[in-house]
Amino acid sequence: MKETPVIHEGQTDTRLYTLLECWAYRFKTLSDGRRQILNFLLAGDFIGVQQKMGDSAAHGVITLINARFACLIGMPCRSCTATSPRWALTSPG
Repeated sequence: MKETPVIHEGQTDTRLYTLLECWAYRFKTLSDGRRQILNFLLAGDFIGVQQKMGDSAAHGVITLINARFACLIGMPCRSCTATSPRWALTSPG
């Protein structure tokens, strides 16, 4: 299986995505170079929300198989949560 990075740790220019097919995982690189898997992402999960709330990506996101994403363009994340508080309560981060 080929790993495909979606978001790199420390990245500042991330986009918002929704995972449509397959799965991915969030990870953090440990001081010895190993990866700690934080959680798995399934179809319907948002990717990049945490990065939009902060300055840079605190963790990376990788897919192991060919995944399909929808890139969310338009309304900034803070505007989404202001106009739809329920979305803010259900979104990660």
